[in-house]
Amino acid sequence: MFVNKNQIPKMALSCLLLLSATSLLAQKPSLPPPKGNICYVEIIDQEKALKAWKEFERTDDLKAAEILGKKAFTRFAEFETVFEEEKNNIHVYPFPNGKSKIITNVFYTDESMASHGKTPGHPYNVVSIKLMLALVSGKLNDPEEYEFSTNDMVFRTEFTYDDYTNIIRMHSPVFVNNKKYTIGMHCDFLAKDRKERVPNF
Repeated sequence: MFVNKNQIPKMALSCLLLLSATSLLAQKPSLPPPKGNICYVEIIDQEKALKAWKEFERTDDLKAAEILGKKAFTRFAEFETVFEEEKNNIHVYPFPNGKSKIITNVFYTDESMASHGKTPGHPYNVVSIKLMLALVSGKLNDPEEYEFSTNDMVFRTEFTYDDYTNIIRMHSPVFVNNKKYTIGMHCDFLAKDRKERVPNF
């Protein structure tokens, strides 16, 4: 595959990493479609990602850059949410090589932003979804009862949920042990309509 490096800006390094992910996913068998919405959490080591980009700039060798790009990725197994009013879909993940943890939450509500009206199969007239992604360093016994401190980093977004809601992503740069990472969450709200899906690596 030929790629002209002059046509790819540095901000498009994520494309190299996406290709790395795709090459791994293609090697795995497909799974039956989920019954609900699916999400996953990922971490990108920016230092390793930059090394992959510089390798591509130096050699024009996309395959070599992909190999390095894979080392920049940590992607946790996807989870399926439970569609229920005011229910927390909380998951906790260990941050690699550190004591910090990532907390995520997918929260459905009919008491916030209005959508286009009643969605077939959904029990509420208006539904919105709140996503939370947090990097915490405190003691974590019960995630639902955790009280965020000034040392924690919390990112939130909210959007309307209707027949046309498909892919939502949220990403944010963070520093852990003086190293820069990007943490993110990816949710597919039309996953149940797929004929098949491929598991994450």
